[in-house]
Amino acid sequence: MIGATLAVAFVLGPIIGGAVSQLSDWRWLFNMNIPFGLATILAITNLWPHEDVAHIFSWKAFTSIDFIGSATLLSSSGFLVFAVQQAGSQTFSWGSPEIISALAISGVSWIVFVCWEVFLEAKPHRRIEPIFPIRLMLRRVYSAGLLVTMFTGFPYISLSIVIPERFQIVNREGVLMAGLHILPLLGACAIGSFLGGAISSKKNNTSFTLLGASCLQLLGVGLMSTMTRPDGYVKAQYAFQAIFGLGVGLSFSAATIMTSILAAERSELASAQGAVAQARVLGGCIGLSVCTVIFNSHVNRYLQEHLTLTQLDNLHRSPLTSLHLPMGLQDLVKQVYAGAFAEEIKTMMLVCAVMVVISLFTLERRPEPLERLTAFPKDELSSRRGSDSATEMTDISSAERCV
Repeated sequence: MIGATLAVAFVLGPIIGGAVSQLSDWRWLFNMNIPFGLATILAITNLWPHEDVAHIFSWKAFTSIDFIGSATLLSSSGFLVFAVQQAGSQTFSWGSPEIISALAISGVSWIVFVCWEVFLEAKPHRRIEPIFPIRLMLRRVYSAGLLVTMFTGFPYISLSIVIPERFQIVNREGVLMAGLHILPLLGACAIGSFLGGAISSKKNNTSFTLLGASCLQLLGVGLMSTMTRPDGYVKAQYAFQAIFGLGVGLSFSAATIMTSILAAERSELASAQGAVAQARVLGGCIGLSVCTVIFNSHVNRYLQEHLTLTQLDNLHRSPLTSLHLPMGLQDLVKQVYAGAFAEEIKTMMLVCAVMVVISLFTLERRPEPLERLTAFPKDELSSRRGSDSATEMTDISSAERCV
């Protein structure tokens, strides 16, 4: 059911998004969430089955929230992405006080976050539920799966934005058509999410699924490296997208199932799944920032003598501003963007190669059985509902808000 939902969402997303952006203002894409969000809230509050769980506004529930862990995690990841993105887009220089301060705050926040979570883990009879599963991080399989998820987010979210952008700049496609060109990747991702669950429906094959998914991503990105000609239109690129997207979908579903199996305690599952979702988006934000740095370095190297300072500044912030330049300058940007795209793909190939190596560390001689998923009492199972609700549908929008 989730796979079918993803398939419908991935197909309709680029179509509706492209149509709205082309026919109206792109801000309506966010306003559309209001009626759908209200309908969802009404459905949950009126149709959700009654469960005997602690009330969300009770003192017991309030005191169990890990406020320090949440604040330090938000600060560490937020300031890191801010520094890399702002320096990459040349809003601030790498040596500016703003960037140095952001990196310093991020580093200190990471240290405080890890120390605090270790303290909560070691403290007996704790009331606060840790936001991050330090105990699970000590397990090789989970930590490797978490890293694979983060490395998967790097090329996945980057390509989900860079590929339509390339069709607009290099092939001069409209917003709607540029969105349609990425359907093979997103559709294959939805299919992979469904297949990943089917592969491990009777036996825990998540480790082999992660390894195969990483290899598919490396193969897909490697094939995309042939798309370097600025004047060429390679029809096989849709097959390359499908191969990569299939690997992404398999990776996401396998990581989710693996986390559910390894989270032996009820209290661990929500934080463990949250860590997987956080790693996925963090990897995507870093990937987008790296792509921005690569493009801007090409702009400075090849276009500095041809564009004004204002035009360069606009390009640093968004490559799509080149569509408003004179035709002669658009051709120059087209050549430069094609070269930058090739460099970005090479970087993603390196990331995927590292991902394949890391996925080997998820292999076990005797993997945990699937029976652990049904080992919880009924009341514990009911309280776990919704803990893994963050899926790849939210990742692209979350990453775009980071840049």
